[in-house]
Amino acid sequence: MCGIVGYTHRFDQKYYLADDILVKSDRMSMAHSVEVRPPFLDHRIVEFAAKLPADLKIRGSQQKLVLSELRKDKLPASILAGKKTGFDIPALE
Repeated sequence: MCGIVGYTHRFDQKYYLADDILVKSDRMSMAHSVEVRPPFLDHRIVEFAAKLPADLKIRGSQQKLVLSELRKDKLPASILAGKKTGFDIPALE
């Protein structure tokens, strides 16, 4: 894996996931006695994704191309057309 896509992939794995996202996820889940398992971090999926050429990972602003193709005939159009949403912090509760 080389080029900017490969570099970004490795950077995200080493720093963003390990030092930010997974830490926050782990702390929040443990605080509420919930075990969280990120299925896309299974080593077989990570190794497969690392071997994919850059043009199958990102094209323009579209990312996760392989995943998008795999889900097309498995999910309803209403879900596929929806925008990505995050989880809000329940600050007022």
